[in-house]
Amino acid sequence: MYPYLTLSLILVALAIIALAFSNSHRPLVALGGVLMIPFGLFSFEFIPEYWDPQLIAWWGITSPEDLLFSTSTGVLACFIAYLPLGKRLVFDLHWRVILSRFFFYSVLGIGTGYFLDWIIPRLDTMTGTLASVVLIGAILLIIRRELWPAVAWGGLGFSVMYALIVLLGAWLFPAFLADWTPTRLINLEYHGLPASELFWAAGNGAVWPLLVAHASGCRLAKQPARAPAIMSAGQGDGQPAASSERA
Repeated sequence: MYPYLTLSLILVALAIIALAFSNSHRPLVALGGVLMIPFGLFSFEFIPEYWDPQLIAWWGITSPEDLLFSTSTGVLACFIAYLPLGKRLVFDLHWRVILSRFFFYSVLGIGTGYFLDWIIPRLDTMTGTLASVVLIGAILLIIRRELWPAVAWGGLGFSVMYALIVLLGAWLFPAFLADWTPTRLINLEYHGLPASELFWAAGNGAVWPLLVAHASGCRLAKQPARAPAIMSAGQGDGQPAASSERA
């Protein structure tokens, strides 16, 4: 049996449904899934220290399940965060700006995790990851505080959905929760699930849509917008969608 694969496929199915119902947010939600893929390549940092699932294949640094999981959770976090905002959420996809901002904050977050691991030898990977998420979230929320509704909806909605999915996995596969190892600093559990996993879900749901929204130049319009503008890298280079934005 492959519990991780089963749950990843369930998440993929939910992500497809989310994309179908995204309407005006569909390009932004899809972008959230695509940009999350590279983070699936860091699975080797968590397996087997943090958890040790049964995999259909292991490619040295990641697995098919990890890539499916990363893509689908990126889509679902953005869908949940953006849906309540409706057409008030306006964005302009300037690809050069998107990639530069995504690269900057990704390097900052990953670098923070490795730096903490270097200066605190006993720090586990998940705790370092959570610290990085908090740092990036705090910076972005200060810069783009008008997007706090997306942070609130994403953090709450995604964490609830994720907890239900994992508990479903525990019901389908009774030994599934034994794959996790509680972290050294957050040695708490909820119905057998390490609390750090729930903290990750809340952080991912809150911060990931915020990062995608900032990279995409999102802003909240006073009146609902009719349609987003999609521009190439050569159109409007370096021009943010809102004058209040900062890199």
